[in-house]
Amino acid sequence: MAAQEQLKHLLSAQRFKSTEAELIEHIKSAVMPFHRIDPSITIFRVPETLRMINPRAYEVRAKDFSIIGPGRNDSTFRPVIWPEPHDLVHLHSILSRNRVMCFEDYVMAMNHLKDEIRRCHLVDIEMDVGRLIWTVTHGCFIVDLLLSFHERRLPTVDRLCTSLLHMIWVDMLLVENQIPFFVLQRIFDMAVVDKSGVPPLVDIALHFFEQFVVLNKNHSLMEVHHLLHQVYTHLLPNTNTSKPKSNSFVKLTCNRLKSLILPGNLSQQLPVSNNKPTPLRPFLIEPIPTATKLQEAGIQFRMKKQRGFSDITFKKGVLEIPCIWIDNNTEALLRNLVAWEQCYPTAGSYFTNYAIFMDYIVNSTEDAEILSQNGIVQGGNRELVASVYRNISNNVIYNGEEDNSLPHLCKELNEYYRNKFNKWRAKLMSDYFSNPWSIISLVAGFLVIVLTFTQSFYAVYAYARPPKQS
Repeated sequence: MAAQEQLKHLLSAQRFKSTEAELIEHIKSAVMPFHRIDPSITIFRVPETLRMINPRAYEVRAKDFSIIGPGRNDSTFRPVIWPEPHDLVHLHSILSRNRVMCFEDYVMAMNHLKDEIRRCHLVDIEMDVGRLIWTVTHGCFIVDLLLSFHERRLPTVDRLCTSLLHMIWVDMLLVENQIPFFVLQRIFDMAVVDKSGVPPLVDIALHFFEQFVVLNKNHSLMEVHHLLHQVYTHLLPNTNTSKPKSNSFVKLTCNRLKSLILPGNLSQQLPVSNNKPTPLRPFLIEPIPTATKLQEAGIQFRMKKQRGFSDITFKKGVLEIPCIWIDNNTEALLRNLVAWEQCYPTAGSYFTNYAIFMDYIVNSTEDAEILSQNGIVQGGNRELVASVYRNISNNVIYNGEEDNSLPHLCKELNEYYRNKFNKWRAKLMSDYFSNPWSIISLVAGFLVIVLTFTQSFYAVYAYARPPKQS
């Protein structure tokens, strides 16, 4: 009876006021990303709840070069067996490195890896001949592009104009566009015969992406799942990022699934698979005002020199936020980093926290201007900055059991903002101490008042106590 009452409460919740068929489809789509609890799954499909906000952020843009790999997570997808002409150029470049190996050898090598490739995908894929050829040709594209940058072989790179190359590097980091790194490593090992003086492929890839985004080289990975995983790890701050998480893969998956498909009140009532005490309201974050309102309350914005997107601190009325370069690729990069955290339970919540926080404080071009004036965002105009952060955290699941620093930060900001004394002091500083002329006017006015008071005092004093006449 208790289970029936709980189900009745679930069905009557505002979130699920729909037909029975729609409810079933909703739950099926929500459960799909978690239907196999296997840490080896590293290539996912972007949840529809995230895709619907901005579909273009998760789609390949350099379609003429069709670099999308077999990670397209679509069981009905059938790749074209005959490669595109540009694929043949890069394939020929790879084959020319090792004359002993032919194209069939690369296909057979992928055939030996097909079971491992299938295990990396969330959706079961059929590794037929077409898929194997697809894997080889597009794997060769990526490896040849990375080697071209390392060897300064400009003929191959020059063919890709600058604007197209800036689209390709982002396409290589899309969640649904990933090729297992061991596939790239296998192609690299077969193509590069003499490895003397040649860095490992992970270092070559890291150097390539450093041309487009600032990376933290202090991290070292025991295993690279794919290029997105590598870049994601090297974008993290130094503190506590190399430590293994105590939360198990299964526990985190169950907790995220619970917060995804259940209404807020009900999800708080159900037990959580955690031996430690549950933090207060772990899935809820108290909204904070925009940057404009925070500044009106006297909060100062300052660029933080330390790297790490989520390294945001607030102390003594100063909000420090790391600097970020904004361009046409920023939103796609951020959304795919957040999607990776949402799909892979042990990834952490660094970019999720950053996206939620920035979505709160940036809601208009005026908010973007405040961040730009303080050096927090650079490169983009106000309209672009506002469009990047506006709604970037919509439908994102926040799991406070992994990292509860964001609720504490929001709580401190709200307490400072609600303090009337801080607002009064900020208004005083803005109205009377914002420029030298205001200060001079205030001092002059103060002196006039003091002199007037002094003159009045002596006048009254002289009247009340006239000097004695001799």
